Amino acid sequence: MPAQMKGQIDVSIAEHDREAVEPLPVLDYAAARVLQVAGRSRDLLRQLKPSAAGADPRLGVLRGVALALTGRRNAAKRWLRIRFDPASAAEASDLGLASLLLGDTGRAVTLLASAVRDDPADAVAHGRLAAAQLERGELAAAERHYLEAVNREPGRAEWHSNLAGILARQQRFEAALEHYRQALHLNPD
Repeated sequence: MPAQMKGQIDVSIAEHDREAVEPLPVLDYAAARVLQVAGRSRDLLRQLKPSAAGADPRLGVLRGVALALTGRRNAAKRWLRIRFDPASAAEASDLGLASLLLGDTGRAVTLLASAVRDDPADAVAHGRLAAAQLERGELAAAERHYLEAVNREPGRAEWHSNLAGILARQQRFEAALEHYRQALHLNPD
């Protein structure tokens, strides 16, 4: 192969490699939260580097939640223990989930109730509060908040499934069956 042709091939390969390995965008809190709330924890971890998470405590909490939800609970603990004063309902909701994942249900309920109070339209905050209340054995309160999550986000299978579980525990089998059917319809997998 002529040297000139080899040089052109090397340049072409180098250009291709640069194009193929485009750096991922730096995630800010809003973008990271969208991935987390959408249940895309693996994508969040792929894009959110520990250095960025360490620089912003809100991102650190989201990293911890993503690690915990992907089965890496020991690695998550460091990030889930981050504390800061939440400046929004979304931040209170994220801190509440972190507290729930650490087993601090009292703090979780307090933070999540604050998130629901500040943003009553947030189905995710209602669902998280319901999970914390269920962990404490508060079935009626958990049912109320899962029902609110279903009403605000009827296309999310997990709200129907979780509500159905509570209804079944209360032996309200017809209502539970309807919500299980809806969950299966929304997410057949």
